[in-house]
Order: sequence, then C-alpha cells, then structure tokens
Amino acid sequence: MQINKCETPKGLVISDKPCGTDATQIDIKKPTSSGIGMTAEGDWSKVTASNKRRELQRKISGREEAIARLERQRERELRILRSKRRRAANNLAGATWEQSIATEMNAVIEKYNALIEGERAEIAYLRERLRDLDV
Repeated sequence: MQINKCETPKGLVISDKPCGTDATQIDIKKPTSSGIGMTAEGDWSKVTASNKRRELQRKISGREEAIARLERQRERELRILRSKRRRAANNLAGATWEQSIATEMNAVIEKYNALIEGERAEIAYLRERLRDLDV
C-alpha cells in the first residue's frame, strides 16, 4: 500500500491519491500480528482457557472471603454468648442457664463449621478444575 505526502501552502497533506507534482510516495507495510488471530476463525482456545482460569481464581477468592466472613460471624456470636454466660448467677438457676448457653455455643460452632466446611469443599472442587485446565 502506498500513500502520498505533499507540502502545500496550508501545510503537510497525507493522501491515498497524488496530491501535487511534488508528492512523495511512501510504502506502508501491513502490520504483522503479534498474537492470535482476532477474527472469528482465529484460535481462541488460549483466550478461553485464560478466561476460565481467571474466573475460577475469582470464585476461589470469593469462597476464601466467605470463609473469613463466616469465621468473623461465628466469633461475634460466640462473644455474645460468652458475655451472657458471665452474667449467670452462682446458683442452680444460673448453672442451668449457663448449661443452655454452652449448648447454644456448641450449636453455633457446629453450624459455622458445617458452613465453612462446605466452602472448603467448593474451593477444593474449584482448585481441581483449575488444575485440569493447566494439564
């Protein structure tokens, strides 16, 4: 491909057609591709794999954040229950109430442990899928 470069009274003119008697023709080379073809026929497998990998990593990060959030919620609930337990009177009624609080604390721990374990299982599954992409 060629373009024409001319000096005119109005300044420099670049044109695909001759622009005057003093026109200088310049050869323009088509740029070479530095990657995959960007047409519909191009090989998109690397791009697709990269997108899947990035999406899996985002999901893993999200699950890890969910675990941290669940741990904070568990600690907050346990802190409230510990505070209640300290207010129990030193008598039979207080001991009964303290026992019910201990039972409630165990239930909170079990609930959050189950939720956290579910998140960890999902992370393991996502990491396995990520490893499969790398093979």
